Order: sequence, then structure tokens, then C-alpha cells
Amino acid sequence: MKNTLYIALLLLGLTSCQKETFTIVNLNGSEIYVLGHGGMGMIANAYPINSLESIGLCLLNNAHGSEIDVQLTSDGVLVAYHDHDLSESTDMSGIIHSMTWEEVQKANYTNLPYQSYDIVSLENILSAIDGYDSKLFTFDIKLYPADSDQAAYHDQFTDAIVALFNKYKLDNSVYIESQNTDFLTMMQSKKPNYMLYIYPQTFEEGLSKSLIYGFRGMTIASHAITVEQVQEAHDQGVYVTIWGVVTKDENIEAVRKNPDVIQTDKVEYLVDLLQ
Repeated sequence: MKNTLYIALLLLGLTSCQKETFTIVNLNGSEIYVLGHGGMGMIANAYPINSLESIGLCLLNNAHGSEIDVQLTSDGVLVAYHDHDLSESTDMSGIIHSMTWEEVQKANYTNLPYQSYDIVSLENILSAIDGYDSKLFTFDIKLYPADSDQAAYHDQFTDAIVALFNKYKLDNSVYIESQNTDFLTMMQSKKPNYMLYIYPQTFEEGLSKSLIYGFRGMTIASHAITVEQVQEAHDQGVYVTIWGVVTKDENIEAVRKNPDVIQTDKVEYLVDLLQ
């Protein structure tokens, strides 16, 4: 009796350890690209998001690439940083666009346990990564201008992106996402071939703007889109990136929706899940 019970429990344990298999149907040739959220993500990771260390570790864990939050200094340098003000995560204060790169690069992350890590420019990141051109990146454009001249700010920002793309030949390896349609259409007017993504509040907004403006796709929170809506977008040639994927269950749920890209805070888990 005891042996029978033991065998039953063993079989149950083996069954529960089996990975779910997925049938992927999307616009990427049936492959979901795994991107880290600012590298290894915000939750329980050793490095701050957008740091060189976090992005580097993400790539070492065999992700296809990484999402990176991007801001602009007053002298036109593209910087990897998430928050509106430096005081939210570093030992300095102020809006990045009100400072030069020489000033910004003096800031260090201070939130525990992320002490003594530097803010880096996108050039710092690209120049430090061997084979960066074989990786995929999403630039999440954070628009925090230091003054009210939005058009001039967008013009300066888009020019900086074009210059970076030209220098590092990034046309086919970087998605550009933004909530701001004016920014995306200005980017589009300068470089129609760039892979542009609208970052909407709702699926309906994302699909409508993607079709009206000819954007490649949308980047949307996982909770804001269903598997049926992903299919609807794909039926109209619109790519879908899902973000807000933190737990293991959220990763599994996101995969089941068949998006083209998932930005995750659990890089190692999602890479293993999709192997």
C-alpha cells in the first residue's frame, strides 16, 4: 500500500514538473521575442533597471534583447533612465533635459540595494556590448522636456535617435515606442523605415493609431489585451508587444496570447519557458 502511494505521488510530481508546450502563431514566424524590462527587470534583481550591468546580464541569459527607457540631455545625448526626475532614484535632482550629459553622468543610483551604479548613455551601452547588432532593443521614449517648446524638443530628440541609428546601424534591431503620436509621426517623417510602436492605454486606441498612421505595431500592458485582440491585430498586420509581465503565471498567460514580443521582469524564466 505504501509503495503504491509512493509511486502515485512520484508520478504526480513528475507530471506537475513538465513544462507546458505552446503553439505560437504570430507575425514573427511563430517565435516570441523575449526582451528584458530595462535589463533584468525591476523586481528582486541585483541591478537597477537601465544600468549597463542589468542589460548585460539580460543578454547573457539568452534573451533576444532588452527594453531600455530613453531620455535626452540638453546637449542631445540619449540616456538610459526611467523616472521623471533624477531625485527619484539617484543622488542628484532635476530633469535630465535641463542638464548636459557631463552633469547627468555624475549621478549614481542610490535606492537600496542599487547603490554605486552609474547612469549610462545609449552609446555607453552599445559600445560595451559585443555583437549588439545581433540583439533586439526597444527604446521606450520618455518625454520630459525642460521647457514648453514641444516641437523643438521632439525635433532634437528625433535627430539624436537618427544620429545614433546611423552611427551604430540600428535600423533593423531597434523598436521605438512612445505614447506620443506627434513624436512618432515626426520620427516617421524623418525615417519612414524605422520600426515605430504606439504605446496606448487601450487595445482599440493602439489598433486604430497603428492603422491610421502606419505604425508597425503597439506596445500594451498584458492586462489590457486579450488573445482574441492579439489575433485581430495580427490579422491586420499589426505587431503586438506585451509588457507588465512580472510573475511566472503572468509570463505563461502572456505567452498564451501569442504576441510577437514580451517585455518581462523574469528573463531567465521566460527564456526557459519558450525553449
